[in-house]
Amino acid sequence: MMAWLLPCLLATALATDEVPPAERALVEALEGELARAHAELALPGAPAPYHARLTLTLLAQRSVEATLGGVVRADMSPVARLGVEVRVGSPALDNSGFGGWRTGFRQAALPDQPTPHAVRVRAWRELDRAYKEAVEQQSRKVAQVVLPPDHPGDYTLTGSIQAAPVPPSPALMPDAGLRAATLSAVLAAVPGVLDGRVHLAQEVGVAWVIDTEGTRVRRPVAETTVRAVVTVQAADGAQLVDQRLWTVRSPDDLPSEAALAEALDALARGAVAAAAAPALEAEYVGPVVFLGDAAVDLQRWLLLPQLEGTPPDLPFDTIFGELGGSDDGARVGRRVLPPGWRVVDDARGVPGHPGMAMHDDEGSFTRAVEVVTEGIVRTLLTSRTPHRAVPDGTNGHAWARWDGRAAGRACFTTVEAPRAVPEARLLRLGLRAAAAYGLDHVLVVERLQEPAVRDARGFGDDAPALPPPVVAARWYADGRRVPVRSLRFAAVDRRALRDIVAAGPVARADVLLPRDGRAANLGPVEGHPCRVEAPTVVVAELELVPTPGDPSAVPTLPVATAAPEASEP
Repeated sequence: MMAWLLPCLLATALATDEVPPAERALVEALEGELARAHAELALPGAPAPYHARLTLTLLAQRSVEATLGGVVRADMSPVARLGVEVRVGSPALDNSGFGGWRTGFRQAALPDQPTPHAVRVRAWRELDRAYKEAVEQQSRKVAQVVLPPDHPGDYTLTGSIQAAPVPPSPALMPDAGLRAATLSAVLAAVPGVLDGRVHLAQEVGVAWVIDTEGTRVRRPVAETTVRAVVTVQAADGAQLVDQRLWTVRSPDDLPSEAALAEALDALARGAVAAAAAPALEAEYVGPVVFLGDAAVDLQRWLLLPQLEGTPPDLPFDTIFGELGGSDDGARVGRRVLPPGWRVVDDARGVPGHPGMAMHDDEGSFTRAVEVVTEGIVRTLLTSRTPHRAVPDGTNGHAWARWDGRAAGRACFTTVEAPRAVPEARLLRLGLRAAAAYGLDHVLVVERLQEPAVRDARGFGDDAPALPPPVVAARWYADGRRVPVRSLRFAAVDRRALRDIVAAGPVARADVLLPRDGRAANLGPVEGHPCRVEAPTVVVAELELVPTPGDPSAVPTLPVATAAPEASEP
């Protein structure tokens, strides 16, 4: 049995007087339970735990949703939650990375105002349950899995990490409901808007990572996110849903009320104009120009999954069939972009950004990693779960749910092209490429559908890898821009990025990325705040097909156009 490192290092992590005494007492209680687990967790004939981790999250949280000038949902409640991870066996082969649901990773809610006694009781129960599940899972894995000769192992022990930064915490917005209602009234005041919603969420607090190697890391949490969503309907019944997102550390970092109102008015009017455009009548096969947010989303959906290096779960055979998968989309040595292109992911992020972190969800130090050089993947973004192509172990990109195995994820990604041309020349290059297909125009896409604000069915594992366009147009040689709607990508392979024929000005956007890699699970203001920068581009060839509307969905009565008065309950 590998000895657990349980030195008395907690005092180092809690040496600052700025850590509140009540919070310090909770962490000391968890330290005690890890020590007790080391001494007492055992089953006859079963492997002993070789590593355990507890995460303690303490947040003040507010969430508001408003539509048509009024608040329809408001919640202000504390979040106190415990995450538990127990590994049995050895780092070479343990219970992790195997499909199923009783894996040795658990989560539990704590009282809104947790006491040391409540934390100790809950931690002991969850550690005990997680250990029993881990023993069962590891035995199933040993019985069913034949590991390849180059299996890199299941975990990497890194030693103790100590940090307890305490930056100032912003306050919760006292008028969040009224602000959301006022902004939603701006959307509703635009004629032709079917529905306009504003989602506002804020959380402030800390997250602790504590493990049996002696790691004690305190991470600050401060995020304010506003997402505006507008829905309009075309004459043939087709719906168009567009959105804007702002995610900042403090409410003071948001644009002014006037600037937000102006942006929302432009969002609503742009959506109404897009819905009035003619629908795509026949399939389009040819080059596509991605501008603005669409250029960011192109890389977000096609590139980022190819850079994330935690191996997927091995298949798990049960009476329900095979759970889990084994398709590893990340591979070192694969060309993913044209020659000369470079990609860097810096998990330390942008100073002042709410997603910036000095430590990841496993407590490891974050750092910048040059993932792609000359268009070829040179390394991967990793957690402490080894990848056979990355022998150096974690590079500080581990993100996780409370009850799941941490995985290497992209977050602050910069995609760089060796040469960039002005946007006008980019469009001309797109037209030149379109001429080879006998086209007198090139399709330009400016915005893609955000799955978090609309039913994500049809955008899953078996669907095209890109969401459908929301704002698109035909661009002609004489400078005419003719909007077009109701279209989707028929099939998009990740290798399409290798067929980029030109790059233009850089676009950047904040996005909320899922910690578990499943975008369809996210709501409008859920996810890890991240930023992606990428050049606008011309892709050599893509296929888009029409998506007809449903005339039966057209309302008999016209949409009301009176501007509502903002209100808050």
